[in-house]
Amino acid sequence: MHTDRTPTQAVWIGYCRVSTGKQAESGLSLDAQERALKVEAERRGVEIRIVVETGSGSTVSRRPVLRAALASLSSGEVSGLIVTKLDRLARSLSDYCQMTEQAEREGWHLIAMDSPVDPTTPMGKAFSSIIATFAELERGMIAERTRTAMGAAKQQGKRLGGPRTERSQELAQRVYAMRSEGLTYQAICDTLDGEGEPTLRGGSEWRPSSIVSLLNSYECDQVASLV
Repeated sequence: MHTDRTPTQAVWIGYCRVSTGKQAESGLSLDAQERALKVEAERRGVEIRIVVETGSGSTVSRRPVLRAALASLSSGEVSGLIVTKLDRLARSLSDYCQMTEQAEREGWHLIAMDSPVDPTTPMGKAFSSIIATFAELERGMIAERTRTAMGAAKQQGKRLGGPRTERSQELAQRVYAMRSEGLTYQAICDTLDGEGEPTLRGGSEWRPSSIVSLLNSYECDQVASLV
């Protein structure tokens, strides 16, 4: 198969998103994003693969195109993800920090053209590492506060959390193991969704908030066994 790409030329995904069908039909927002991404890709000397998300939700779990792009990045099929503006990629600081951490851990580039942080430069790479470090610190602090609060509740004779079934305990242990391996909340959701694992309420789509609840349940069980 013939290709114009040289052996050393990297392939990046150019992610375009329009939040409404009307915006997509107009083509204005989408065309502008595509043009800007292609110009930037040419400037950087990388091949661009444009993907488009239309009328998707505000969270990563509700964006199948973005989830597929992240899977391609995790597998090493492509080596970068670029967007024209940060709000096209993430609507919350939490989502952005998780993706930055994932990119740092898996070794691919995450570029928002309106961001002053460019991880392809030494300074930008340092900033990305700092973001990932503080994301990990925040998780540690939350876990420590949870252990302290649960320990105090146990000593006061209070019940730790709600009733838990054998399945929920098994899922909590599994989620904790995946989290310990460095998977983001969204990556854990994607794994469970891909396996067809129903949520605790019988739903078909896992959300990061459900993962947090399972992790809290696991923490409660650990505190209860130690206090």
